[in-house]
Amino acid sequence: MNKKDKLLSLNKVQCIVMVFILVIGCLVTSFTYAVESSMQVNLAAVNGDPGTTVTVPLTLKNVPSSGIYTCSFWVTYDPQTFTSVSIASGNLITNTNDFHSNVNSEMGFVAMTFEAPADGSRMIKSDGTIAQIQLKIKSTASDGIYNLNYNLSRCAVYASGTDEITGVIYNGGSVIVGDATPTIAPTAIATESSIPTVTPSAIATVKPISVVTTTATPTPAITTLAEVTMIPSTQLTPTPSPEVTITPIITGELAIPKDINTHWAKLYITKLIKLEVIQGYPDGTIKPDNNINRAEAVTALMKSKGYSPSENAEFSFADSNAIPTWVKGFLKTALDLKVVGGYEDNTFRASRNVTRQEVVVMLMKTFGFEASEGQDLVIADEGKIASWSKKYINTACKLGIVKGYSDNTFKPDKNVTRAELFTMISKCLEYMENQ
Repeated sequence: MNKKDKLLSLNKVQCIVMVFILVIGCLVTSFTYAVESSMQVNLAAVNGDPGTTVTVPLTLKNVPSSGIYTCSFWVTYDPQTFTSVSIASGNLITNTNDFHSNVNSEMGFVAMTFEAPADGSRMIKSDGTIAQIQLKIKSTASDGIYNLNYNLSRCAVYASGTDEITGVIYNGGSVIVGDATPTIAPTAIATESSIPTVTPSAIATVKPISVVTTTATPTPAITTLAEVTMIPSTQLTPTPSPEVTITPIITGELAIPKDINTHWAKLYITKLIKLEVIQGYPDGTIKPDNNINRAEAVTALMKSKGYSPSENAEFSFADSNAIPTWVKGFLKTALDLKVVGGYEDNTFRASRNVTRQEVVVMLMKTFGFEASEGQDLVIADEGKIASWSKKYINTACKLGIVKGYSDNTFKPDKNVTRAELFTMISKCLEYMENQ
């Protein structure tokens, strides 16, 4: 090879190297921009001594212009190190009725959910603090760095009732106890998307991460009560056929129906599945947005309180032959408890959809809540509320189990979806757990 050829060869190598460096630089820049522009959920790193209480803010950054309609976060910590854990809403929560939380000090987790009204008012549309987590460090805790992590299977952010915001970056936090020396901050974890995590170093290393944990967690003890946002449904009514149980436990993990992974009521539905209150369909779904009929509602309500189905159930209803076999035992129990009754024409109408006012009365009677004798509700459509349901609705609203709409209506004759009933049942169970 002559001198000229060698020079040309060297130039080619240099060009290739430069192109390679430029490509890598562009990739790193684009990845960095993607991470920096993506929405982030951040837990802070704080210091504390044994026996003291520390406050860890959970903040949101780069909230999209569409806003956040509902979101849920599940943070885990070491229960051997911390005790007396509590949680409070942050500055992003303008109405505490939109925010509720669960704490389980034995298992070491806090769960929180924000849900704006159905009309989209009070949505989160700016950066800030969504929650303040207080942890008391045990006096016996050793010096060290104790990480605060996320259970990503329980974390989600939605711009609407069904539109999930993807690519959210979850930055873990830590509590530095005593004289421990902080190390590198916890690695950011992205929800399932094309956005990778970039590790900070002199030479950037791109590490695509997609982490979804599905470890089952015992039902949390509820520390606060929140109201239920009723989301309109346009789904068809399911046929009144018996539901088939989805095996709730698979190798130590909870089997989640495939159609609630991105649903606003996922946490409420999951809780009832774990308690074996509700069941799924043979195709592995729960059909949360379908309307629920009287037979299905009675079954769910009776099971939620642990009532057993009566044996040899017989009825004198004119449409007794239309009552499904699978509900008869629970229906007899419900009739004996005076939770439900028949219609004036001596029919039960098992396949008829239940309305908001009907379900509230059934719910309040099932859980033993008395009809409120206090001040009547002041709502725009109070003339549409039947006299037999008005005081029970008053009680349910006072307890935070249900609420009206932003236009000051209650819509008593609106059909209730399966997700809405399951959420109301879950709220009642939470209330009872706190008593």
